[in-house]
Amino acid sequence: MRSWMWGGLVVLSVVSDGTRTELGAQESEEVAALITQVLEAYGGAEALDTVRAYTMRGIVHPRQRRTPAPVLRVFQRPGQLAVRIDYQDRFEARVVDQSRGWRSTSQGTPTEVTGPLLAAMELQAARAELPWILDRMHDSAVPIPAPSDAPNLLGLELPLGEGLALQVFVDPATHYVVRSVGSLAMGGMATSFGAVYSDHRMVAGVVFPFREETTASGVATAMTVVTEIELNPVLEEGTFHPR
Repeated sequence: MRSWMWGGLVVLSVVSDGTRTELGAQESEEVAALITQVLEAYGGAEALDTVRAYTMRGIVHPRQRRTPAPVLRVFQRPGQLAVRIDYQDRFEARVVDQSRGWRSTSQGTPTEVTGPLLAAMELQAARAELPWILDRMHDSAVPIPAPSDAPNLLGLELPLGEGLALQVFVDPATHYVVRSVGSLAMGGMATSFGAVYSDHRMVAGVVFPFREETTASGVATAMTVVTEIELNPVLEEGTFHPR
């Protein structure tokens, strides 16, 4: 069993050979206190609870394409996410409805996906649920070590089941989530999807990051700059199903 310092607390509960030890009472209190501080930083539990869904528009700058593209994300708690990116020559759409997902492009009809492709979309939906997912899964959250390049951050891991986990890293000065890592271990394949969040702003009483830089297995994939967020939009029937 390893141990490390976490916010001034010596943590003994770790993942070892896939088995997680139980948290002690003090560790559980520290985790609960951190989650409460995060929720307060994002506007408070009461304000966050009023948000059942949001739309997010912005510009994505893919690392493998020269031309930025408009992106639209529609999210509804819990676990429903629709994403559309309109490139110059085609569009790409992804829809996940909790345990089902579909992908489509301008060259074909929506196709249901399973396995690692679906798991990656589930991880994206989990990231879109930050910080709400911390409140929803607070009983499952466990402390984890900070990244080696940012030892001041406070880490939490949320097990999402079937080889999926979401790690979040909190800035102790602002209590914003400034990084997340979604890990996928399935069918002999292991990969990770990282995100760095910045430019936090308040929208109708709730804080959102307006800049996101993503990676896949440590390789930079895109930077997204958010231009507009709408809370609790009227959603069309079938928003989270293939069209």
